[in-house]
Amino acid sequence: VLASRLPVVPAATRLAALADVTAAGRIPSLIAASVTARALALGTPVACVHVTYGDAALVPDHEGAREVAATAEAFGRAWGRRIVCVLTEMSTPLAPALGHRLLVHEAARVLRGGGSPALRSAALDVVAAVASASGLEGDAREGAGRALADGRAKAAAVAWGERHGVASDVLTGATATGLAPQVREVAAGRDGVVGIASVLRLGEAVRRLGAGRLHADQAVDGGVGVAFTVPPGEQAEAGETVVHVYGRDAYLTDRAAEEVSAQVTVGDA
Repeated sequence: VLASRLPVVPAATRLAALADVTAAGRIPSLIAASVTARALALGTPVACVHVTYGDAALVPDHEGAREVAATAEAFGRAWGRRIVCVLTEMSTPLAPALGHRLLVHEAARVLRGGGSPALRSAALDVVAAVASASGLEGDAREGAGRALADGRAKAAAVAWGERHGVASDVLTGATATGLAPQVREVAAGRDGVVGIASVLRLGEAVRRLGAGRLHADQAVDGGVGVAFTVPPGEQAEAGETVVHVYGRDAYLTDRAAEEVSAQVTVGDA
């Protein structure tokens, strides 16, 4: 998550812009090129590409994810690097947020030993894959879990971020910074378990706020998005705020909040 959201691969911006505004965004080879460019930019001999598939991902199914993985591994070989891939089914977002700075914040929460269990599990899978490909012995997943718990992972991430010009408070701060000023709340209409009717439509609402591009020259706004205060799958009470919507423009934020409200469900488990 951090490697894809922080400015370590400036040349990938135009590729992402093309993908955002054309059907090419779901072509496996283009997805592989984008994610592999970020992995190669880290400069390590072994890197991991996390390929998600399902309703909340660009790749719709396992077959497509395998094609992305195979292409990414071939790109790595062409550059003299070893790319390993971890495939994860994602019917709902791994983190309870959509939007660039909100996602970086969720990744930072994992680095601080908390955060979304699904995102944490995916991160540990990536660590285990890289460790295995690097020939390291022992249970890398268990070791990474200990590093998250005792702060070593956070310290290493802060050092890595500083080398790339990332302020340390992005990874250490308890709250997300730089969020858009217009905030709307979406409340539960009844007691029940929070869900998402359509992840795609929820993502489109966030895209129209500015988190994605409507045309290739549009700048992405890292401060807009939605954050679940009650994550999908958890219980909410009637009237309780379950989502915060962040936007720049009052009118667009109001409309986005209506769209988000239509996609957030509260009912029986």
